[in-house]
Amino acid sequence: MLIYVPQTSTRKTIAAMRARGWRFLLSPKAGRNVRGLPYAIDNGAWTGFDPVGFAKLLADRARNADWIVLPDIVGGGMASLDLSLEWLSAVGEYGRPMLLAVQNGMQVDTIAALLKEHTSMGVFVGGDTEWKERTMFDWGRLCAGLNRIMHVGRVNSQRRLSLAWQAGAASVDGSGIVKFPDEMIQRFDRGLDKHTRQGCLIL
Repeated sequence: MLIYVPQTSTRKTIAAMRARGWRFLLSPKAGRNVRGLPYAIDNGAWTGFDPVGFAKLLADRARNADWIVLPDIVGGGMASLDLSLEWLSAVGEYGRPMLLAVQNGMQVDTIAALLKEHTSMGVFVGGDTEWKERTMFDWGRLCAGLNRIMHVGRVNSQRRLSLAWQAGAASVDGSGIVKFPDEMIQRFDRGLDKHTRQGCLIL
């Protein structure tokens, strides 16, 4: 499982990321210096979507991104889906995998039809905490069946890391690593080590 870290300038954290093979998760309101590390691109909706900033970030960094999260509305249900689809063509021009942020109220059947239509599309599990944890395994089964990426956002505990792994997530991110780097790095190390010792492959 890959760990993505929001932009940070702390040398100690960057060194820890490099040693573990962790990656940056860029967003429009953060810096764009990736310091030679691989990265993916988020749209920044959690702190307020900036379409101009997002477009500039895509122009600067999209072509080498692991994947790009289509714009969404946090907890916005079908309105979020409509916004994501409005950006499908613009983001798709960069030729990178796109992740659709699923939000409260979205149904698996609806998203399954979109994933089948768009072969480069995967799922970013968003939504509020209760909905995220309740539906995570449904999205995991969908992505596994179609061989697509599933990423889980806002993972800041060993418990949620374990849930994401069990649900089949290819990757997770969490802002806690930026806020509390020493504690969170140890927490993630323990969580990943637990699954490794159980004979599970960490991608």
